Amino acid sequence: MFGVVSETNKVLMKYVGFITEHENSIVKVGKPLSMMLNYRQSNLLHKEKTLYYIENNTRLISFLHYKFDGSTPIGPHIIFTDGEWIWPSYLSYYIRKHDNFCLHEDFVNDITAKKFIPPVLSQEELIEVEKFYVATHKNNSA
Repeated sequence: MFGVVSETNKVLMKYVGFITEHENSIVKVGKPLSMMLNYRQSNLLHKEKTLYYIENNTRLISFLHYKFDGSTPIGPHIIFTDGEWIWPSYLSYYIRKHDNFCLHEDFVNDITAKKFIPPVLSQEELIEVEKFYVATHKNNSA
């Protein structure tokens, strides 16, 4: 479920960084980790700025459980958004762990164009993203 999946108030919602090995819930999104490492080098030319962006955006939802890489704890499971993209908190762990980690090119271009500055979402924008996220769950559970 990458690329455009819905249009809400003229804002295109997209998922990025979801790894199928971690997505065992109702919503089945993502790519296998091996597909995100299938490149000779990362497309993240500004790795630290990218990490800042993905770790300092709006929390859409926080879960009460942790994600693990095998037996290694990654951290609490949190879903972040910038109003256009939705991604999991474990994304930063894998970017740090793998020098050849690649993200969707459109996401990289979007955050670079924003100069890696997380936007501040209005209450209305956040509600629209929440509606989209909930609708995704409903559509996948049918």
